[in-house]
Amino acid sequence: MLRHAGLGELGGEFSGGTGEAQFSSFLRHEQVTALSNAGGIGISDQLFEYLARGADCGE
Repeated sequence: MLRHAGLGELGGEFSGGTGEAQFSSFLRHEQVTALSNAGGIGISDQLFEYLARGADCGE
């Protein structure tokens, strides 16, 4: 998910080239671990409430 969102990608003169490409998966793995340990990004309750309201309205 984070890779497709473009997290950690630098462009232009600050691009890390081949080295960045090889190690960026390690960085994303650690970022995902930190997000998970922190309890996520906080949208699950909002998503659940939205879907629950839709089910109640007969949609």
